[in-house]
Amino acid sequence: MNAIHSLDIAQAIDSQPVRRFQLLVFALCFFCLLADGFDAQALGYVVPAISKAWGLKPASFAPAFSIGLVGMAIGALVLGSLADYVGRRRIIIGCAAVSGAATLAMAGVSNLTELVALRFVAGCALGGLIPNGLALSSEFSPARWRAVVVMVTACGISIGSAVGGLAAGTLLAHHGWPIVFQIGGALALVLAVVTALVLPESVRFQALRRPGSPKIPALMRRVCPGLAVDAATVFTVLEEKPAGLTVRQLFAGRRLPKTLLLWVIYFSGLLEIYVFASWLPTVLHRAGVSMAWSVYATSALQIAGTVGSLLLGTVLERFNPGRVLTVLYTLGALSVFAIGLSLEQPWMIVLAACGAGFGIVGGQAGTHALASRIYPTFMRSTGMGWALGIGRIGSVIGPLVGGALLARDWPGQDLLAVGALPALLAAAAAFGLSRLLGRQNGHHSDEAAAGDPAVDEDAPVVPARA
Repeated sequence: MNAIHSLDIAQAIDSQPVRRFQLLVFALCFFCLLADGFDAQALGYVVPAISKAWGLKPASFAPAFSIGLVGMAIGALVLGSLADYVGRRRIIIGCAAVSGAATLAMAGVSNLTELVALRFVAGCALGGLIPNGLALSSEFSPARWRAVVVMVTACGISIGSAVGGLAAGTLLAHHGWPIVFQIGGALALVLAVVTALVLPESVRFQALRRPGSPKIPALMRRVCPGLAVDAATVFTVLEEKPAGLTVRQLFAGRRLPKTLLLWVIYFSGLLEIYVFASWLPTVLHRAGVSMAWSVYATSALQIAGTVGSLLLGTVLERFNPGRVLTVLYTLGALSVFAIGLSLEQPWMIVLAACGAGFGIVGGQAGTHALASRIYPTFMRSTGMGWALGIGRIGSVIGPLVGGALLARDWPGQDLLAVGALPALLAAAAAFGLSRLLGRQNGHHSDEAAAGDPAVDEDAPVVPARA
């Protein structure tokens, strides 16, 4: 068989089925985010035990929670952008190692100051891990499966949080609180070693940033084993690669309104999620709902969100993703409002909470998939990192807003009506974004159109050669 002399990397990946090598990449990214979710929630699981051991009130740990979220915002902004220069793989390995070491060190702290400092370090690393894990998995996926791959990979965060809760419940009953940090840190460090040995760099990133790398033909043979490529094959990536800072490109041409609308969705969605994660049981219990049913409703919200994240990927591929997100966030807002109307019927509260989780948490996972499609390879980590960073600001503000509203002693129905507003704002932004993306039927040459969704219609298409 004669070797192929010129090959478009995106077209080659899109034309092939998903191979075992790609599944390995997806699995590694998934487990890195799973460890991320475990470590991010570890403090929440041990606060009752550690506060008792140190003789502190649980409220004293609020700075540790807040600084972790601030660190995640900074990590997403800085390390997301850095990855578009040095590569996704290096950032993933470094973030896993740093978060693992910091989490492991938390097992040996003796005061709140040390805990806060380590939470900030771990938060920065965890914030950088998410956009790069999602970007790398999307860049090894065929376009027709990209939304599914990104959404399933993103589920690693919530699954890691859930697994952490189950593990903590068992471990704390038989061991001291340090064991939770020890397991979480060790898991992240093991994954850092495994990814250093096994995880490849994005082949698209290498073709754009490291043309001529001998690793590109070897990687393409593993991704597309049926193609006859060798060291003489010229690999092309039909995407732009303008000079200058990638952050500036977030606002170039028609990307400006798309970027701003995406930020609104991330900010509003994460604000909503963290408001309910922090205060929903309290709001329901104060409204006369039993503590057991309050916890069931909050758990149902998270479970339905995970189910939505797993099921909605194919829907996002078939239809305009902006319109899908509009429907999801609207469903979430109406469901939150319905919780307030169902305070006398606990089973209705749980049902409405399922709708809220499916719409809002599922919509958040869908937003990750949409972000991976809007931005081309040279700025994908930057775009996703900045969107997540802006969203993390919402996650910091959300619990504060919820606490301020609770302090006003409003009735539960009124609180939940106001609580539906961020989801409505996300739905409005998603609707505006859907108008910009156009129909996913090939009649509009946009990122969401048929073909490679990462090519911007405003930018000159420049082949990158390896």
